[in-house]
Amino acid sequence: MNIFLRFLTLGAMWLTLVSCGSSFVGVYNSGDHFYTTDLKERNNAIAEHGYIDDGVPIAGYIFKDEDLFSASSKRVELFRLYNSARGDHFYTTSAAERDKAKDENGYKNDGVPIAGYVYLTKVTGTVKFYRLYKPQNGDHFYTTDLAERQKAIEKDGYTYDGVEIAGYIFAKPRTGTVPLYRLYHP
Repeated sequence: MNIFLRFLTLGAMWLTLVSCGSSFVGVYNSGDHFYTTDLKERNNAIAEHGYIDDGVPIAGYIFKDEDLFSASSKRVELFRLYNSARGDHFYTTSAAERDKAKDENGYKNDGVPIAGYVYLTKVTGTVKFYRLYKPQNGDHFYTTDLAERQKAIEKDGYTYDGVEIAGYIFAKPRTGTVPLYRLYHP
């Protein structure tokens, strides 16, 4: 693979433009959290794009596919978007919020428009999947750990961005779930 890296300085923020041949892959700023259920995609992000495990390699467990067999399923899509200008991955269960992020904030589908399926309300065995935002670098951060959420707010400059949680996910594997891998681009 032919990869060209170009570095730009915008104020205090370094941006890396990555291209493979003639196709543009993305722009990464300082501090992007990335979540995927695809182990191959996770490994590629580490090997090719500078992402690292940030101490919590698995954020939780979600469903990769919609439950087509249960009329009572409360699972909803967890949409995955990317803003190349900010170098930020954004996840939401709201189609209206997804559309607004695309129309007004420069986000686009990130190759995989749906990261997986989560719950909007607590189901036995699930925990809150907290969502935070860091205005200094435009990063969205998600965690199931209340202490980690508090540390991110108190010491790392994260705040709420209007939505406290992105949904409910499993903290431990359950039948039919897959790991939601968590990576960080420093």
